[in-house]
Amino acid sequence: MNKVHRGKYKDKYNRKETIKTLRTPLTPREEYIYMDTFDNDYTKKILACAYAVHTELGPGLLESVYEKALVYELRSQGFKVDSQVKVPVIYKGKLIDDSLRLDIIVDDKIIIELKAQKEIQAIHMKQLLTYLRLTHHMLGYIINFDVISLKTGIKRVINTQNFKE
Repeated sequence: MNKVHRGKYKDKYNRKETIKTLRTPLTPREEYIYMDTFDNDYTKKILACAYAVHTELGPGLLESVYEKALVYELRSQGFKVDSQVKVPVIYKGKLIDDSLRLDIIVDDKIIIELKAQKEIQAIHMKQLLTYLRLTHHMLGYIINFDVISLKTGIKRVINTQNFKE
């Protein structure tokens, strides 16, 4: 079984339902820090806000509309939210660009990159991973609102390189 499977599939030998997730493998130390930093309830509350926005507005709107609605929903749930945050690009100790902007950062911990497109491309995953590396954050989500079921539009990205402890 060399093919990467998304979601659930049946194991043909013991008939147990198993789940494989796509992410960069973590060392035991990184896994411990990750579990300590981001508990399930915390990220579930953030994603619940995205589900609430999608349920209310549905697919088909501009990304900027979803961004404003999600920022409002997150703030109403007590999260500290910044939107359109500048990301400095430093090369060999020199600032070469500060025109990059990430969509949303929640509690200075989690980056959320919003999309309103037919599907999430590999370049979107790389873009978020680059934002995570440049800002030294560990966890980010791509949320694509232009889907029928939001569950299919959420992708988690974990930065295992130079993360905050």
